[in-house]
Amino acid sequence: MKLELYIQERDELRRQWRDIRSMRLDIKIVSDGKGCTSIEIRHNADYKRLKKEQKHISKMIKHIENKICREMKNEA
Repeated sequence: MKLELYIQERDELRRQWRDIRSMRLDIKIVSDGKGCTSIEIRHNADYKRLKKEQKHISKMIKHIENKICREMKNEA
């Protein structure tokens, strides 16, 4: 029962991670089109916020995957 909930939560977080990744890439493409350098893109406030959020979600996914592994180990 718990295992299915963890898997659903992980899949939802992965979807969010991919959405944020595409938003970051959109910012990068638009900024590139304007002639911004890679340093200027990295200092963009929205880009930095999305990168921070993506890193946080990655950490949450990693924790949930550890829980999934523990549950699978206990079921075996």
